[in-house]
Amino acid sequence: MDRRSARLATLFTVLTLALPAAAALRESETIAVGAGVNNAAVDKTTGRLFTANVGPARNDAGSISVLGLDGLVTVLPSAGTPGDLAVSSALRSVVVTHPTADRVSLIDADTLSMRIVTTGQQPFAVAVIDSKNRAYVVGRNRVATTTFVPGQMSGNVTEVDLSTGATRVFAMPDMDPTSILAVGDRVFVMVKLYGFAQELPAYVRELDTASGTFGPAVSVGRRGMQMLGSASGDELYVLGHADFMRDAPSVRAALFVLDTATLAIKRTILLPDYTPVTYMADGTRVYNLPNIMGALTLDPLTGNVYALDMFNKRFSIVNPATGALTAVELEFSTRSIAFEPVSRNLYVGFSYGGYAAVYSAGGDRLDTIALGETFQPGSLVALSIAVNPLSGAAYAINTGPGTVSILRAPESLVSQAFNATDLWWNANESGWGIYLEQQGTTMFGALFLRDEAGAPRWYTMSEGKRAGNGSFSGTLYRMQGLAGAGVRATAVGTLTFAPDSNDSASLSYTIGDAKRSTAITRTRFVSDRNCGWSNSAASKATHLPNYTALYYQPENSGWGLAVSHRGDTAFGVIFGYDAQQQPTWTLMSDGKSQAKGSGSAFGGTLYRVAGNSVAEIGSMSLAFGAEGSASLSYTADGKSANQLLQRHVFGAITSECGL
Repeated sequence: MDRRSARLATLFTVLTLALPAAAALRESETIAVGAGVNNAAVDKTTGRLFTANVGPARNDAGSISVLGLDGLVTVLPSAGTPGDLAVSSALRSVVVTHPTADRVSLIDADTLSMRIVTTGQQPFAVAVIDSKNRAYVVGRNRVATTTFVPGQMSGNVTEVDLSTGATRVFAMPDMDPTSILAVGDRVFVMVKLYGFAQELPAYVRELDTASGTFGPAVSVGRRGMQMLGSASGDELYVLGHADFMRDAPSVRAALFVLDTATLAIKRTILLPDYTPVTYMADGTRVYNLPNIMGALTLDPLTGNVYALDMFNKRFSIVNPATGALTAVELEFSTRSIAFEPVSRNLYVGFSYGGYAAVYSAGGDRLDTIALGETFQPGSLVALSIAVNPLSGAAYAINTGPGTVSILRAPESLVSQAFNATDLWWNANESGWGIYLEQQGTTMFGALFLRDEAGAPRWYTMSEGKRAGNGSFSGTLYRMQGLAGAGVRATAVGTLTFAPDSNDSASLSYTIGDAKRSTAITRTRFVSDRNCGWSNSAASKATHLPNYTALYYQPENSGWGLAVSHRGDTAFGVIFGYDAQQQPTWTLMSDGKSQAKGSGSAFGGTLYRVAGNSVAEIGSMSLAFGAEGSASLSYTADGKSANQLLQRHVFGAITSECGL
């Protein structure tokens, strides 16, 4: 190797560092199951997924679908618009409610044979007790007026013998039921009262399944949303609001912890207070939403409860024993959350955005999985998630397109975020590389290499989309400066980045008729660091301790700066144009910290690579400020320039790297 070639290799030299465990890369497969798919439940024994599909139009009869492990879908007729459904894996029975038809369907989980059973009015939710061989279906009685006053709203619970189909209907006068839950051999119903100024007082009542009578109504504040039983069955959790009023009017969101034996409230845990939010992305409609609308899910290992707050875009991790909680911000409003106990990951589904977010049990964002069709903020389209607690499979149910996305994780899981944002290369082929900026399910790629004549050239993939197998693909563009102002982007091919671990991947691209596939790894110089995720609006723009990102000028797009920052070293690549307006790139491979203690400024030699040669053409310095700003100063071929840049944010969730 001659002196120049050795020097070129030195520019891209990477220290041999121990690689961390493989990231928890997840794959998805999206399957059409039926129009208006709205609810789903898993048969833990066979792995089949049963879905209730309300159909394409209001009051449609809908259908019931069965998704097998082979990906095949069996569609069953429905005895009326389906509502809730529950699967008893032990009893091999599936129960589906039909609210408008006052009946339920009992389906054999193996043969898929079906029988119809009449219930009380408007059955909307179901709970199953395996030991009793019974299903309990809660319904609302119809009223002739829409003016709700005490005594006019009432409900019912129907007990269904899953062997014979025999039923008993138990009346629930004066109260409107909202949900039903089986905890062990006991059945609880949450109810509320209409017509009161105190914001819909909520109560929990226990059903005596022997006599068909209801116990005393235990007050659980206002606007009760959901009940959940503890893993041991000795506690009942209720998501609602603390029992007091404020000027808004509003009530404080809370988690009530009840003793299931007595229904005595053991503690009331206040959740984070509401904040006025802008619900529409364009800001044209503003909702002040003090009431919580959300859901609960449970980590059976730790006993922690996850309380989703839809309108305030967050969930809280609550220790019901101590009342300690941690709030985690979300990028959009959502109504779906589910804990998967095998990998011990939390799934949150977003209709707007069309993806599911994956979190660790501690609330760290791990991954973002594309699910298909997206919807605007404020859409009533549901995206719910069901999990199989035995296999660890998760299913995202997307109402709009009528699909189910099967979310798969690798066999060997770690609680480590996967984030591709970094500078990547092939260690055996120095002199070229690719900078990738991943923000959620979208990726920006800047490929810098040498053309056939050895001249430095660069290409961009401005909108690479994540596929079900975890890869990102998009159109590859060649940029060219214009003599007057601006740039021209010409599509010249495609690019695909397919990760197989946190630090290795395959890169495939075409430029015209030329095709290339190669293995690449992250550049790892000086020290190791990992990149996670930030969905906080503040974190996207604020001064971060690590400056790995893509920077540009919003008012003068078409060129930019890619920075990979590790420890006291910054590797920077400038993507610009030469005197002939052709795309060219220069780099600072070993920028050192210039401000001890702050680490916010870096400087070093600027190089140009051409063919097998490398030349020192000047110097470069970077200074990073608040709100994602950066100052770039450089001297190249005797000419100096100073540019103010801004971090390029194009996704709802952005990278956040550690030192």
